Amino acid sequence: MHGCGAGPLRHYEQVANSRDGGQVAPMIADHAVYGFTGGEFAGLDVIRGASERTWSTVEHERYAIEHLH
Repeated sequence: MHGCGAGPLRHYEQVANSRDGGQVAPMIADHAVYGFTGGEFAGLDVIRGASERTWSTVEHERYAIEHLH
């Protein structure tokens, strides 16, 4: 990971892998839009619900952020 954004992104990566919506939610803007296999989700509450559904189906997968420039 390169550049000044590596620290916060690495922290997000770790928090996302906790699969704890309470830890992830403070890192997501209220107006954020996320894309998952099931579609595109807008807004913190909707994203949190989609995240929790996704985590329940990919229990053994690990989220990773790589190749930043």
